[in-house]
Amino acid sequence: MHDPYIPKVNDYVIWDRGEYGKDEGWVYFYDEEYITIETSVKPKHDCSPNDRHKMIHTLLLLSLIHI
Repeated sequence: MHDPYIPKVNDYVIWDRGEYGKDEGWVYFYDEEYITIETSVKPKHDCSPNDRHKMIHTLLLLSLIHI
């Protein structure tokens, strides 16, 4: 029997949602309750030179809790 895959930050993952398609991207955060997957990154158009955050990150939040 294979050990279950446990995602780590910066892993590239594909989340298969069956008939609803799939989502893919980079693991941004992971713990036992939820995972965030970064699905896109694009530059900010209105950031100042002193702005630390020069990119817009789109994250997908998925709950790992099974009720």
